[in-house]
Amino acid sequence: MEKTRYIHSMLWFILTVVACCLQAQQTRNPYPGVLTSPVDNTTVVRLYYHPPNADRFVYPLVFRVAAANDERTNVAPVLAEGRTAHISLSEMQELVAGMTRSITMGQQTRGVEVLGAWEMIPITEAMDVVIIFSKGAARGVIQSENICKTLGSLDSTIKTPRAHWEFQRFRVYHGCRVSGFDEAKYND
Repeated sequence: MEKTRYIHSMLWFILTVVACCLQAQQTRNPYPGVLTSPVDNTTVVRLYYHPPNADRFVYPLVFRVAAANDERTNVAPVLAEGRTAHISLSEMQELVAGMTRSITMGQQTRGVEVLGAWEMIPITEAMDVVIIFSKGAARGVIQSENICKTLGSLDSTIKTPRAHWEFQRFRVYHGCRVSGFDEAKYND
């Protein structure tokens, strides 16, 4: 009888622990399918970091998809959502895959989202990262001490020359060392 009571108590304990763990996981990531959404021509990535003690302002960097022969791949205008660079679909797929491996995307939502104006993004202690898919969005952060390492690991995913240069400049402006970066390569 005592052994049966002990086994029964242990089973309840194990079930309670498992239930709590599952509930915590669902609370942290209520839409786990967002990060497995297909990366397509509507996928957008935005990186933004403006700490309270910054000595310069750096526009958020936005990546959008464009065809290889699209003239937008040669420019990076500052638009309402940030400095926008265009990359190929395969580059976006690689970039998103790299980001989901190296950045914890703790907040995910379903439904169509759009990037708001960069002026509305709050000052943060960590880099804000947003990936917008056709079926939802994922948000994460890169802690300030990990920015250079994390962004450096993504450098090889971007091959379009202007977008790659913008990504390297973004990294340099946030205090990262980027070997061979030529600040004067583009003058617009």
